[in-house]
Amino acid sequence: MTDLTAQMYKLKVQGHRFPLATPYVLKCTFALKGKSTTDLDNMISSVCDILQDAGIIEDDKDIIEIQAGKIQGHTDYTTQITIAYA
Repeated sequence: MTDLTAQMYKLKVQGHRFPLATPYVLKCTFALKGKSTTDLDNMISSVCDILQDAGIIEDDKDIIEIQAGKIQGHTDYTTQITIAYA
């Protein structure tokens, strides 16, 4: 079971239904090992595509606000995603 599948299962057990109702506010925090040359907009785009492909959101065009940041120098790569209703 992938981490995404496991997380979606936990949300479904808690009573969440997918795709989520619209519109959304998306918040992403990317913790990176060392320095990163990856553009923040590319990282956000990847998250939006994954959320849509996984069926968590119906269409990323329904995201009306995005808050995002990169934190460098961590021991591992992690991404924290928060989706809130607008």
